[in-house]
Amino acid sequence: MEHVTLSPARIRKNKYVARKLNDLLDILQELKSGLDQVAEIVTDKQIRKTITGVALESSQYATEITSKIQSLGGKPHPSSLERKYNLMGLDQRTGEGPRASEAEPEVIARCYSSENFIVKAYRDFLNEYTPYEDVRSLIRAQLNGILCAFVQLKLVNIALRS
Repeated sequence: MEHVTLSPARIRKNKYVARKLNDLLDILQELKSGLDQVAEIVTDKQIRKTITGVALESSQYATEITSKIQSLGGKPHPSSLERKYNLMGLDQRTGEGPRASEAEPEVIARCYSSENFIVKAYRDFLNEYTPYEDVRSLIRAQLNGILCAFVQLKLVNIALRS
């Protein structure tokens, strides 16, 4: 097998894109963790199933991004309990999730509150120069999936509350 040497400019581009992908990876890992915590206390089975589905989708997206970072020669950030973005409004000091005593609509609102932040992060990535069309395609597809997942969550919640 032939060894390919990358130019310094290509190495810089790869590192830059990998660093930006790591930012999205951190967000997805935190989203999954927060959704898992919310799903634990939601009493409605259909909403819990939908939240768990969004968490599973986030995990799949994180795996895809991890693979892409590695293909660029980068090192993916490990999953961590540290909350960089506090997407779900979880207690930063204790790391505690929502409390069972908290009203279910407020708990579900935590899920919605993270949507704008996540969508903005994905759009910011797409608005920056990225020299690799395969990376842009991946991020576009993930953004569309995230938007659909949140719409599904909202629709299930509205239907069950009507």
